[in-house]
Amino acid sequence: MAGWMINIELPLHQVQQILESLPEGRVKGFADGFSVTFADGVVAYGSDADPDTGTDIVVKGPADARQWQLYRHLESETPDDVVLWMMNDGAVFVAGRGTTARELGL
Repeated sequence: MAGWMINIELPLHQVQQILESLPEGRVKGFADGFSVTFADGVVAYGSDADPDTGTDIVVKGPADARQWQLYRHLESETPDDVVLWMMNDGAVFVAGRGTTARELGL
């Protein structure tokens, strides 16, 4: 995996709609996913998490805080019972709501 990864157990189209209200990010949909582009060169790509549940978002680029901005936005805009987690580019579990690294097999 190249980049940080966020997984949220919501359908792709719903996650795209949530991220459209993200300050500074430009969301663009395409056939099998979406991208969120920032002026600092960071791009996040969302796609179906199949065979897992929900949506995977891979965050790539030079900024150190964009992945946290995306994660916190999803966290604040979704109910507490929606499972949400993130791992860094070394595949280390760094944050989660509704799950643990052990439950994910990480």
